[in-house]
Amino acid sequence: MSLDFIRLAILGNKSALGRLSAIFAGIALGTAMILLLVGAYEGLSTREIRSAWIKPVGEAVPRESIAGGATAVLDGLQDWYRGSAIARIDVYAPHGAPVTLPGIPAWPAAGTFYASPALARLIAEVPPDLLGDRFGTLAGTIDPETLKGPDVLAVIVGQPLERMLPRGGLIVAATAKGGADTESIAYRVVAAIGAIGMLSPVLLFVVIATRLGAASRRETFSALRLIGATPRQVSLVAGAETLAVSTAGAVAGIALAALFRPLAALFPINGAAFFPTDLDVGPVPTLLIAAGIVAAATLVSALAIRFSGIGPLGASRSMAERPARWWRILPLLAGLGMILAANPQLELVPGILIGVLLLGGFAMVTAGIVLIGPWLTAWLGRLVAVTASGPAGIIVANRIAQAPVATFRAVSGLVIAVFMVTVFSAASSGVASRTNVAELPNRLPANALVAAIATNSPVPIDVPGAREIIVGYGGVASATAQAPIFTGAELRRLGVIDAALDDAGRYRVRLEGLRDVTGTVPLGVTPVDTAQTGAPVTLVALAADTGEALERARTALEAGTDWITIPATRAELNLLGVNRILKELAVVAYTGAFITIIIAGCSLSLATLGSIIDRRRIFGLMRLMGTPQPTLDRVVFLEAAVPLSAVLALSAVAGYLTAWLILRVITDSLTVGAPDLLYFAFLALGLAVALAILQLARRAVRGGDGDLATRFD
Repeated sequence: MSLDFIRLAILGNKSALGRLSAIFAGIALGTAMILLLVGAYEGLSTREIRSAWIKPVGEAVPRESIAGGATAVLDGLQDWYRGSAIARIDVYAPHGAPVTLPGIPAWPAAGTFYASPALARLIAEVPPDLLGDRFGTLAGTIDPETLKGPDVLAVIVGQPLERMLPRGGLIVAATAKGGADTESIAYRVVAAIGAIGMLSPVLLFVVIATRLGAASRRETFSALRLIGATPRQVSLVAGAETLAVSTAGAVAGIALAALFRPLAALFPINGAAFFPTDLDVGPVPTLLIAAGIVAAATLVSALAIRFSGIGPLGASRSMAERPARWWRILPLLAGLGMILAANPQLELVPGILIGVLLLGGFAMVTAGIVLIGPWLTAWLGRLVAVTASGPAGIIVANRIAQAPVATFRAVSGLVIAVFMVTVFSAASSGVASRTNVAELPNRLPANALVAAIATNSPVPIDVPGAREIIVGYGGVASATAQAPIFTGAELRRLGVIDAALDDAGRYRVRLEGLRDVTGTVPLGVTPVDTAQTGAPVTLVALAADTGEALERARTALEAGTDWITIPATRAELNLLGVNRILKELAVVAYTGAFITIIIAGCSLSLATLGSIIDRRRIFGLMRLMGTPQPTLDRVVFLEAAVPLSAVLALSAVAGYLTAWLILRVITDSLTVGAPDLLYFAFLALGLAVALAILQLARRAVRGGDGDLATRFD
């Protein structure tokens, strides 16, 4: 074979250039998405390791051994400003104590602090009585390279000995180390699920783009067979062509990933955005990922040509696929079973295997949706064949009977998109039910700040920003900062509704109940002897509003009292732990859903175009036979609508079931809720994308019935 002939065979016309451009774009997009997703997954681990010090754990120190000692002690805390969490470490450091925390040159003296760059900018932008007065005088900034991300709010505050002594849980600074971040582990698991969700349509897009080339090259490769090329040589030519194009696409994908890395780094995960360098997977993994994509695309292209039935006289005009069998339902059932087995409440597998089963099960369900599609499409095609009353229905039924896999492949990306959007939406509905802190009877109002204080702390009477200060007292064995004593009148002002309360009487109440967001934790209101109350243990400040007044009151309480727990609202306490994780991931989930739909639309356009190119001779002959153009338009529409309707309901049901099973694995306190308006908006977006693409496909059909499409010479 002549190399010049092969070059002409591959790049001989504009159609070939368009086909190669589509393969190039598919490989480039797939490579970029995979690199960014892998980088985000690995970046979570990298930044948690370097910023673990912000949640210190270490050797506990008794109160009596702090005074007069030469050892610095730490207290890891959580502060708040306008709903944003501030990672805080209070430190008492005697003169000469060695610095053990990274990112600072020396321990802050009492009344001074080191702030992260983002917090330092925020303090400079807002009035001091809203934020800056809580900490004292700025001594410097924390090294950004020791922080989780560029927008992290973190502070290290120097405290005098007398303010640290009343607190429990102090640790020796010399023994402090980063604690195990269980939130990061949960993020990594859910982030991996999200990566699989967005990666699936990307892989389908790459496969469809590659097969687009195989569909339009049959006549060209038939010419190679006619001049003496063997099937193996034809496959090598096809593979070489795809190898060259996919290599160029992979290189472009690497460049795209680098270009969009700063934009992708802006998404906040686990309380912070990324540094762009966190998303860089490194040169060796980048080359391995790119090489894997190129190898897979080349192999798919070569095998597609090898088994496409191309002979010396050309490809068969119509080659029936193997019928789809019932076994295609097994991967879907196996995936659901794996996720169910990962539920720790069932205790079916060791804890170390829970993450593996969860991720493996989700990947299996995703693959199962794609595998079961042709089987359901074939069944629905039989129904269409029985009920069809026009030529379009008969043509589509025959097409489905001969090629159910190829028919479903066109809409497979959209089916996966519906599945992923349903999973994301169902999980987000569970998050919304947990993180929506509504006003409830017998619960603290939204403008209430609660803080435990030392028994010898001064009790402010007039606090800026607060319209009232309510003091809870101790003095009996069961009355502590977590179960303080209030008068009946004070409890009513705190939101307690109980007709039996005597305004002048005193009652012990569970603070946990007052702060509860579910309405299920009992208050435990118990009357006590008025003579048994003692020192103040709890302060509740009712702010004038939930904006500046609340922050002004919080700042005044932190600066003017010897608090043991930082003043916080019921909503802020609710955003701790898994609730904050899930609320952030809900935002990322919908972003992923949007990306998934866009990629699915690209897959549908490529698959539909490939189907039309593959059968342009058939469409041309039908036009020559007198088939009306509207009939061909209906054929194109039905070929997308039939497989989509066959699997769409199953995809949505499987998505909700998968989301419910995943939430049960992560936490037993969440369950899926009803679909929200955003879910239907995403479905409408997917439908609009599909209709727009099918409209473009109609134009392709109208343009593919010329003489060249019907010549047999």
